[in-house]
Amino acid sequence: MHRSEFLKELRISFPELTKSINKQKGILSLEIDEFRKFTNYAVGAKDKNTVELCYKLAEKAYLTGNRNLKALINTEFVEFLDLQHNEWAWEILPIVLKNLYLDFYGLTSQEQLKYKRTFS
Repeated sequence: MHRSEFLKELRISFPELTKSINKQKGILSLEIDEFRKFTNYAVGAKDKNTVELCYKLAEKAYLTGNRNLKALINTEFVEFLDLQHNEWAWEILPIVLKNLYLDFYGLTSQEQLKYKRTFS
């Protein structure tokens, strides 16, 4: 998946993001940051359906994306997800994205269980 394919799917799935994406002047890192902000807003609003759709698109972009898209999903999307105090959002996060998150924060599976308890 290339940038253009990702943005096409993003705009189809979330037309309300089109305006903010267009303001980023073609800079993919900023476009993904807008997507992450949108996702975090949905997490805060407890909008499970939207969050699931965002996660699915992010997972697809990571698994099928070119090197640049994969790297930016990791560094601009996953690393800045607002998951504290939102255990439900952690639970539905696809495993590949969970692993990126845990790797970034240096958490082992055991530490993740301890970390998970701090959500409430």
